[in-house]
Amino acid sequence: MSKPARCFTYFGLLLSLTLFTGCEKDIILGPDSPFYPDNTLTLVSEDGQVILKSVNFAPDSAFNGKNIGVSSIGSLYDQRFGGQRNSIYSQLLPETYNVDPGTNAFADSCILFIKLSELYGPWTAPQDFYVYEISQEILSTESYSTSSSLTTKPSPIGQALQYIPSLTDSFLIDGAYKQGFLRIELNANFADNLVANMGTDAFSGTSNFWSFFNGLHILTDSTMPYGDGLAVVDLLNSGSQMSLYYSNEDTAGLSLDFVFDGGGLNTRVNRYVNVASGSDVEMALNDNNSPDSVLYLAPFSTAQSIIGIQGLDILADRIINKAEVEFNQFDQDAQDALDYGAPENLFLYFTKDSSDLFFLPDYSSTNSTSFGGRKTEVSENGITFNRYTFNITNYLRNQIQDSTYSVGLVLTTLSNHLPGQIAIGGGNNTSQPIKIRVIYTETE
Repeated sequence: MSKPARCFTYFGLLLSLTLFTGCEKDIILGPDSPFYPDNTLTLVSEDGQVILKSVNFAPDSAFNGKNIGVSSIGSLYDQRFGGQRNSIYSQLLPETYNVDPGTNAFADSCILFIKLSELYGPWTAPQDFYVYEISQEILSTESYSTSSSLTTKPSPIGQALQYIPSLTDSFLIDGAYKQGFLRIELNANFADNLVANMGTDAFSGTSNFWSFFNGLHILTDSTMPYGDGLAVVDLLNSGSQMSLYYSNEDTAGLSLDFVFDGGGLNTRVNRYVNVASGSDVEMALNDNNSPDSVLYLAPFSTAQSIIGIQGLDILADRIINKAEVEFNQFDQDAQDALDYGAPENLFLYFTKDSSDLFFLPDYSSTNSTSFGGRKTEVSENGITFNRYTFNITNYLRNQIQDSTYSVGLVLTTLSNHLPGQIAIGGGNNTSQPIKIRVIYTETE
């Protein structure tokens, strides 16, 4: 489905760059240039053009899915990107080992609580949530990607059918209200087995417990049509836990909690399944003969874009004071764009061989604001749209000095694990083109 990364040097979009004589001028790349869309202008001493080629591509491999700070559950379909299903595998550990359940102990119930952080999408349709017990060992030394699949026992141990999560719903438990949780009751046989083993070696330590209980897989029904939302969850929240309620012949209302964090010992794995068949991004990835007028960006290892800049030698005799690249959201009033909102931030890397990623020299982890990439609403010519602007001053200086410094810029979502997908106008997009603005000083 994906375009070979090397293809971007052959396909793409051409944008003109106008050079002005004099100092401290804006150089505008794109349709605002008086030369656009004539991309065959002969270069002369004071006029010229830069060729900017951009192309959609899918990452060659899935991202790390192990022990990510944010996870999501659910499914959605967006014509731009196709179908998306997200789920979670996780180990759990009891908060206390070597608990004596007492004489003739029995389970009252077992409830899974998962803290909700955000709901993405309109969520007009309920989804069926399921919990399965993992049947294979999860290894802390193993590398798990977002495409990793673990085996589970055949039947679910819990379910919440036709359910729409809520950030505001609350319920009373143990004398306190819990608000904004996904709550799934696990079946009696599973709860009975936990109580039956509480006084055994299975509950004597971490390794023994993991040998007894591998963990849970939490997902929505993959055999049903796609829903229209993802639930972003916080497994590390203190309220996210599996709570076993039990009694014995002497005492009623006892409980034991099992936590997802486990002091950093538990392993959690995010799993993402994207099916792009028939989507706009699939058409763009398969179309190797045309420039990409729309660039598609999505998390969950779905889509990114490469932007290559050629012809920068026309700036060799100029001092670059500042350079910025602007990306504008395309067709943001379309229904899919309204249903599935744009990410708050995008990110920009550069690549040396179309596969590796490097931070731009303009990026600083201590001052990311100056680098840019945050969604900003702007209005031009009576049209309001979202824009993402990046500072590429030092990158452009390096590229001018050495054309082999990189083969292009790579535009991505800031997080591969937070929902947020967007269509960006490409360089030959007539309404929302990419623009590069350069402020320079001429040398004598």
